[in-house]
Amino acid sequence: MSENAMEHSSLTVEEHAILYLDILGFRSAISSMDENLYLSTIDPMIKQTLDNLKKVLRLPQGDVKFSYKMFSDNIVIAMKIPEPLHEYYHLDKEDYPGLGNTDYPLLFTSILIELAKDLQRLFIFEYNLFVRGAITVGTLYINDDYVFGRGLIKAYDFENTIARYPRIVIDDSLLEGHDRKTLRYNRLTERPFTLTDGVWFVDYLDIPLEDADQTIQHHKKIIEKLLHEHSSDLKIKMKYDWCRQYHNLKCKQMGYEIFIICDETIV
Repeated sequence: MSENAMEHSSLTVEEHAILYLDILGFRSAISSMDENLYLSTIDPMIKQTLDNLKKVLRLPQGDVKFSYKMFSDNIVIAMKIPEPLHEYYHLDKEDYPGLGNTDYPLLFTSILIELAKDLQRLFIFEYNLFVRGAITVGTLYINDDYVFGRGLIKAYDFENTIARYPRIVIDDSLLEGHDRKTLRYNRLTERPFTLTDGVWFVDYLDIPLEDADQTIQHHKKIIEKLLHEHSSDLKIKMKYDWCRQYHNLKCKQMGYEIFIICDETIV
């Protein structure tokens, strides 16, 4: 066997937590963007988001490893789930008491939910671009050159067939046996959200009330603008109408009824 063949034969897929994103409206938006400016902005922003997440969750900066690939309007972010987790990530067992092997997917799902929130807000408020995506766990191989595995196909299928609207859905099997209204794991507190179709998704407007006023106003203006721009395209308008429903529900929850988007405001 050649040295090249031996090298490739040692490649193996491993269990990963996976966040798959599709940036909606990217193809039309890129035609009016400075491509070089976009590239020079988005790459450091994603890296900064990953670093900030580690600080917020008090995860070891040198040990917690995110791998990511961006190709055109798609982003894949993966975290390897090794055994044993404590030895690989050097997590302090006192911070995560009672963590067993079966809880690892939930722990990593919680981390990716936090990351997904930040990235959704980044794309919406910096670029007026919404994203659709999925969070799941599956086998994957990812390096500097390519990404491969059933986990990627699984995430893509969730995004393509279940998400449907501008939301990041969560693999329902990861939530089984846990309180879905409030998933708690010590410092990790996530609230997967659902509207009328029963699909759980990332609640990116889950923000502190002291920061909500300007954020909700800005969110309202962006959705109204997109609804107006796509008023003649029912397929696209339906996606942003879902955003309007989500926005209005969050306004009611947070006591910001004055920022509800009514049908008559879309002219």
